[in-house]
Amino acid sequence: MLKLIYCIRRKDGLDRAQFQKIWREEHGALAVRLAKDMGMVRYVQSHTVEPFADAPSYDETWELAQGFDGVSECWWKSAAAFEAAMATPEGQTAAAAMQEDERRFINHDTSTMFFVEENELLPLLGKD
Repeated sequence: MLKLIYCIRRKDGLDRAQFQKIWREEHGALAVRLAKDMGMVRYVQSHTVEPFADAPSYDETWELAQGFDGVSECWWKSAAAFEAAMATPEGQTAAAAMQEDERRFINHDTSTMFFVEENELLPLLGKD
């Protein structure tokens, strides 16, 4: 599995509640609608919660990532599946539509994304 992790900061002028509503209800619906065109098999939004969103560092050696409003995770079956989907006109159109929509509520200059492969070391507890 290939996963894209997107650490997101909201645009100036949006409060946390406004940002979360747009991201979850509007952009989330767009992502679900376009997932097949982009080859995505899973999409998760993790929104920061009060009072932890702006919590201070626990100590000098571990500083919390201040200012992030959430994390988006997108999964593909493989890097090859991602590349194949993005090579199609439908995949390219869908990816462009997602990015265009993000411009309404995400500060792209201060957000960051990267691809990872998961290495699960502890399976879900209580899972049979």
